[in-house]
Amino acid sequence: MANYLVLGAGGMGSEIARDRLKYEDESNVIVADQNWVALEFLKERIDNLGSRLMTVCSRSPLDVMMEYCNNFDLVYSCLPYNYNVAVARKAIELGKHMCDLGGNNSVVDEEFALDDLAKEHKVRIFPDCGIAPGAMSIVAKEGIEELGGVDNIDSVKMYCGGLPKDPKGFLQYMRVFSVHGLVNEYHEPVEVLRNGKVEEVEPLTGLECVDFLSENLWAAYTSGGSSRMTKLYEGKINTLFYKTLRYNKEHWTFMHGLRELGFFDIGAREVTERIIEKSISYEGNDLILAKWQFTSKDGRNLEYYLEIEGDSKRTAMQAVTSDSASIVGELAVNGSIEEYGVLPQESVPTKEFLRKWDKRGIYIFEK
Repeated sequence: MANYLVLGAGGMGSEIARDRLKYEDESNVIVADQNWVALEFLKERIDNLGSRLMTVCSRSPLDVMMEYCNNFDLVYSCLPYNYNVAVARKAIELGKHMCDLGGNNSVVDEEFALDDLAKEHKVRIFPDCGIAPGAMSIVAKEGIEELGGVDNIDSVKMYCGGLPKDPKGFLQYMRVFSVHGLVNEYHEPVEVLRNGKVEEVEPLTGLECVDFLSENLWAAYTSGGSSRMTKLYEGKINTLFYKTLRYNKEHWTFMHGLRELGFFDIGAREVTERIIEKSISYEGNDLILAKWQFTSKDGRNLEYYLEIEGDSKRTAMQAVTSDSASIVGELAVNGSIEEYGVLPQESVPTKEFLRKWDKRGIYIFEK
């Protein structure tokens, strides 16, 4: 039996807490947040599981980790990404495992610089848990193995988007996660593999029309979705990239124009984010759509698809992101992963991960 600390009681943190309580019968979960209203709402939502839930109202996540260090084995950081390095350092110091939701390439690089320290303290630190980055890499590893392993793979192309079921407005998009995180994905440089070598490309470029189960969607490069895959597969796979899906081409050309004009730069970014948030904040169900395309060196092709719809209880983005992160945390503490250190998503045992996805109603299908 393992116990867990969740830092942040927002949409993702509350769902991770619910998932841990639901799927681990004897585990206890502590959730900490500075917003007591969010904590009270969480307790109401999981009332039937509440006897194993403890909530802590605090402005300092590191203080909570120190105070309750004897009461958890793994910490989930569901805080803004700028907290993750400090949380990782504290987790290593306390000898605790950690998962976070990623969101910024530079922050993740800082976390991976702690690898030797994490190994020394025999802990597992998993940055970039969620869907993209996160589960996209885990499922990609499964496809690579199905076609005979990395030595037989020529290309891996990944596409994913959190989208409204009923799109509105010029952008044909709705807020499914932090607008600050969204703009970060649209602004940071992107790594891809071309001819087996890592190349840096501009975000919001590489525009292409993608056939998604007979529906045409539009995709462009955004940062972070492939996590560490380019570094892991450099010199082994010729072509590898991740792109984000949207309904219309104009979404991408407009965002590209904003970036080119400096609206994502410091000074203008805060205002830009407020304007975008106002435009994309409306009610409705969301979808998670994902596609993986693999081509082997012996001429075989493989495609995986994922399509999840949110409902009144939780969004599709909450479901896939939080369930994926929750599962990785479980596998990090239950003996499924032997190695220690700061680990990429590819360290997660794929078939065990996908079995746990299946239990939660998240299914990959082939075409």
